[in-house]
Amino acid sequence: MHIPTTLAQTAQAMASDGAAISAGHAIDESVLMLVALGVIGVIAIMVLTVVIPVRAHSRNEREREQTKREIAAYVAEGSIPPDEGAKMIKAAEKPVFDMWGKRC
Repeated sequence: MHIPTTLAQTAQAMASDGAAISAGHAIDESVLMLVALGVIGVIAIMVLTVVIPVRAHSRNEREREQTKREIAAYVAEGSIPPDEGAKMIKAAEKPVFDMWGKRC
């Protein structure tokens, strides 16, 4: 190791040490960026695995209720007999399963 004797040698030694340190920080920053992107990606996937099924379930429930209202309207106007409407509503209450076999 060389000990600087002049001010110029000291400045040059400090500049070369600073370049080595900043290069080390660049590697650390890129690793940190990759880790941050990975964490954000995992969180995004977790949110989507919760949000998509919840939205599908609420959509199915809304459509099921709309069907019941339409059947009740047909019964009220006399287009279908009340006992037939009751059968249709009862059939609409049967559980529906999605493609993974889970109840919707």
